[in-house]
Amino acid sequence: MSGDTLSPGAWRLLAAAWVVALAATLGALFIGEVMGKARRQAD
Repeated sequence: MSGDTLSPGAWRLLAAAWVVALAATLGALFIGEVMGKARRQAD
């Protein structure tokens, strides 16, 4: 299949999405483990 490499713009978008997902994961771990806060339970 020809053209199966991503353009530089697509790589940039993929890297940005990866960074956002990593930041969200690390933020959730920090809040849960370091600050000792649990997720809010549904009423």
